[in-house]
Amino acid sequence: MIEPRFARWFVLLPVILAPCLNAPPAAAARWEPLPLWGGEVELAAARGDSSIVYAASPTAGLYQSVDQGVTWQLAAADGPVRLPFDIRGVDPHDPRRLYIVAKDELNAYFVLFRSEDGGTHWQRSDMGIPVAADVRDMAFDPETPGQLYLATSSGLYGSQDWGTTWARRGLADKYVSRVAVDPGDPMVVLAVVPRIFSGGDLTLRSSDGGETFVQVFDEGMAFDFDPTRSGRLYGNASSRLYFSDDSGAHWTSLPNAPLYGRLRITPEGTLLMFLSDGVSRSLDGGVTWDPVPGLRSPEFFVSFVVLEDGTLLAGGRRGVWRSRTDGEGWLFSSTGIQAQAIHGLAVAADAASTLWVSPGAGLFLSRDAGASFQARPGGLDPFGFLELLAVHPRRPRVAYTFGCCGVNLLKTEDEGRSWRRLNPGVGIGVAALAVDPVNPDFVYAGGLCAPHNGGACTAVRSTDGGATWSSMGPGPLFHFTALAIDPLDRRVLYGLFNRRLYRSANRGRTWAQVPTAGLEGEIRQIVVDPTRRNRLWALPFLSSGVFRSDDGGRTWTRVAAGLPATAMMHDLLVDPARPGRLWVALEVFDPETTMRQGFVFRSDDAGRRWRSVSTGLSPRAVVTHLAADPRGAGVLYAGTAGQGLYRLVVEE
Repeated sequence: MIEPRFARWFVLLPVILAPCLNAPPAAAARWEPLPLWGGEVELAAARGDSSIVYAASPTAGLYQSVDQGVTWQLAAADGPVRLPFDIRGVDPHDPRRLYIVAKDELNAYFVLFRSEDGGTHWQRSDMGIPVAADVRDMAFDPETPGQLYLATSSGLYGSQDWGTTWARRGLADKYVSRVAVDPGDPMVVLAVVPRIFSGGDLTLRSSDGGETFVQVFDEGMAFDFDPTRSGRLYGNASSRLYFSDDSGAHWTSLPNAPLYGRLRITPEGTLLMFLSDGVSRSLDGGVTWDPVPGLRSPEFFVSFVVLEDGTLLAGGRRGVWRSRTDGEGWLFSSTGIQAQAIHGLAVAADAASTLWVSPGAGLFLSRDAGASFQARPGGLDPFGFLELLAVHPRRPRVAYTFGCCGVNLLKTEDEGRSWRRLNPGVGIGVAALAVDPVNPDFVYAGGLCAPHNGGACTAVRSTDGGATWSSMGPGPLFHFTALAIDPLDRRVLYGLFNRRLYRSANRGRTWAQVPTAGLEGEIRQIVVDPTRRNRLWALPFLSSGVFRSDDGGRTWTRVAAGLPATAMMHDLLVDPARPGRLWVALEVFDPETTMRQGFVFRSDDAGRRWRSVSTGLSPRAVVTHLAADPRGAGVLYAGTAGQGLYRLVVEE
């Protein structure tokens, strides 16, 4: 069951959207998810039982795998997993029982929830825990089902009824960040608490089930128990590895262990240390270490699970990867996980209608309408983050992209197999990027900061494919936040800067401000209609509609009939194949719960009337990017904020 406090959102949503969602659908069309699997996930499984592995996605919900991570199924997308959540524990006595913490409806504190059926149904599990206590860790009694320990910011708590009720066990009013129970002796409990006054953490040990504790190490540790040796456990402290053979009472350093790694232990007792540049292995309890051949981590991992047969699963920023301890290497293993956050989306007008997609880190191409994808990492920094993507519509091998964290402005001329770094003379923050629809040598960029201009911002253009650049705009502080090229007259450009609209009639050499009447608020996007001369569209950030101009931007009219009264607007697309047809991606949210629901609306009469076309989208799908196939009328793609990629085929 869903807690009533969270269920209120599902009551409010129809009220917020009425009456626009009560209208019949615009067409008997349904969005279909495309197999661009992966996305940010963190893995969890019961200690000693990997029959079910869970993948928690902060954007898409909870997934589970029952075939050792080969395939995944959505276990839950609603209820508390609709909020920011983390898995705190999976019951070793029943892997279908798991516990999560999720933010409450006011985003003030976290609440503990329990599911008995793998995430299908949830119930609150915080009776007896102080309000606003931060739940940091969980441990299970290895012998007694239902007996649990909870590390919180208000002390250590215990439960004997699977978390239905809790009572304080020890460490009153201490901020307990970790807790562990010895699998061979359930009376031995280990905990980590802050050091008073001097900073850092301390490791404590209890031999009476968590009632009283004594200090056993002068730093905080992350604990890992050896399943093959009773009383043997390992602790990571200050990036160094220690071991204990008396259930944590005394500790000894392992000086040869690799530094700055994450330890996991296989069912056979092999120690695996996950490092930024690979994996090291020890067969003698940590005395000596050797690198595992072929296991160079291809991703930035955040969690690891060792399965019963020695298979390794690693979860991170771009999904799940699978390997073996014998060094076969990592294989992408995210089939079924629909958690990619799309940051760039474009369709070229070549014979294959090549679909370009950027999920932040890296690029993917599809030549079969999204049925399959090919990765195009090329020369991109795997830790960089792509924010913009501009693909030339008539030369699909040519594309430009911009990203933070060392990526900067790049160009490819071979479909992303290799990339060339461009130097526009400015280096921080591209907010707008546009490529001439006929000649890809003409490139325009806005929102950059120019070091040679004393740190002021500017807009730039290139007439030779990015080899050289020149500033454009009426002044040194000019930097467009939105750019648009008129497809009916490529000499004409429109730019948006500081709520003012500018126009250039000579490919950006000179600009003049356009006096606008009726255009209100902060504008996210300017679109030039490809089917009617002098018609422009403006998409605000937060509004109850879309703005249209039929005279080159001088006067504007809000067109909003059928759209929600207040919505966050994300993307506007003018259908290139049918005059008067528009698509808009938006989200509606409840200001009390901050929960949000995404929708796509369509107009067939130049914005006069709108209808929702959202059937098939995931309950959590917030569409942020739209792209239409320029060669296949009625084929539309939607990229979401962490719920993957969708395709819609309109039935006329």
